[in-house]
Amino acid sequence: MVEAGYSKGKTSASVKVMGASASVGVKTGGEAYLAKYEASTTIKIPFTNKKITISGEASIGFSAEVEFDVKKARFGVKYGNGVGLGVTFDISK
Repeated sequence: MVEAGYSKGKTSASVKVMGASASVGVKTGGEAYLAKYEASTTIKIPFTNKKITISGEASIGFSAEVEFDVKKARFGVKYGNGVGLGVTFDISK
């Protein structure tokens, strides 16, 4: 796998070329891709001590994944055969 990334403040992005992964548990799914693009940003929620991180990704290949974690207030879903898209919302302190 080849990866290049960028991070400044609360925003990050990365590009990955050729990879594969699989997971089981709270996060279930797998993926195999030729190219993958990821980006995320973190926003403070007004009048609380919490922040939300919104992450998105796009890949060329196959991906299917569902992620749900009540304790971490995290939810994510992605799917694609050919071009795949995904989004994750993560609320933390």
